[in-house]
Amino acid sequence: MNAGRILLTIIYNKSRFYYFADDDETEYNIPVPLYDLYVSYKQIFTNDATGGYFFKCLSNLYLCHTENYCHLITFNNKEVFKSIENNFETELEWLREAKQNENFAQTKLNKIELILNPSGYTYLNEIMRHYEFFSIKAGNKKPLFACMSLSWDKKNKEFEPEFITNIRKTYVETEKCVNELKAFIDNYKGGIERFERSDYCFKLWNANENNSADSQPRLYLIRIIDTHIEYIDSLRLYILSTDILKEKYEEVMQGKEEEEGSNAIKQVNGKLIEYLDNYIKLLVGVGTAKKLMDFFNANLTEIRQDPSKSINQNRPR
Repeated sequence: MNAGRILLTIIYNKSRFYYFADDDETEYNIPVPLYDLYVSYKQIFTNDATGGYFFKCLSNLYLCHTENYCHLITFNNKEVFKSIENNFETELEWLREAKQNENFAQTKLNKIELILNPSGYTYLNEIMRHYEFFSIKAGNKKPLFACMSLSWDKKNKEFEPEFITNIRKTYVETEKCVNELKAFIDNYKGGIERFERSDYCFKLWNANENNSADSQPRLYLIRIIDTHIEYIDSLRLYILSTDILKEKYEEVMQGKEEEEGSNAIKQVNGKLIEYLDNYIKLLVGVGTAKKLMDFFNANLTEIRQDPSKSINQNRPR
């Protein structure tokens, strides 16, 4: 379980963050007291006896700019430096004192507050679930839509597009992550429904009078699968609507009929449909995803009859 993502999610939910992207203003963003954040974190990460890993994760979220992104969070009443070590020596001592005098430690630590930056919201809401995020983790060097070259598949004795290899590697990484998330939720005290009500599960906050959460939480594993399915299907529709891949097949099949290129595209479409099916099957066993899984399966049945249709056609918004 990624402690950094969980911490970012807790900060996001406790802050009731709502970002007005159109006018670049943040209407709601309540600072989160440090000790309150630690108490929520500790309920899941019980093995972090001293709090050292807690503070290391917070440092990494703040220092994310060193990895060519930007600060995901901001500290109030605390300076955090480039070196992670020794950033929180005093706070670690206060945590140790909390075992004898919790009120004292709580008062001291809660003077430090954390604020979620818009970059942190974007990272949590968009980047961490994206296909290309997992593709990079899987070791792919190029974006999916840039993988249009063909290579000879010795095993199957056919030319295979580079993007099929890209998807194959990304799916393995995604499946591993999803299975770990499923196992975590299965072991969560109170089950999936309680987890979805907690601050550990991503929710969308409304800019209304009460700044309340909408009625549907967004499990990370569902957001991952949903995003990847849409992304792969958009590639599939792009391949069918252009001649870019067909021309590459005709180029390597010199001297053969043009029909060979069209047949190759049909085979590629079939492989992409298989991967869509594999991703949908990752939703099996997730009770709150049943409606989404049924929706995808119904559309996949139509796609097999008419490949021009979209996996998200007629989806309620």
